[in-house]
Amino acid sequence: MATVSISLLEITGAASAQTVLFIPKSTPFVENGSVVIGGNVLAQTDSSGNGTATLTAGNYNVRIDEERFNINVPSSSGAYNLY
Repeated sequence: MATVSISLLEITGAASAQTVLFIPKSTPFVENGSVVIGGNVLAQTDSSGNGTATLTAGNYNVRIDEERFNINVPSSSGAYNLY
């Protein structure tokens, strides 16, 4: 599992408290002898625009309000930045 740090700002530079949705695109898969199935992960940024999510390795579609993009989470158990 990897920890993904999130830092969101509005175009004006103001911090943005938002719900961030991570939708797995690479499930199902086998990890450590278990089958990992899909399931969305929700993360909430605070009033400073900061938050974290714990994700298994794989590809994710990320949705923040109307914005959508894809990320790849490595198979190591490190800490990564979404920005």
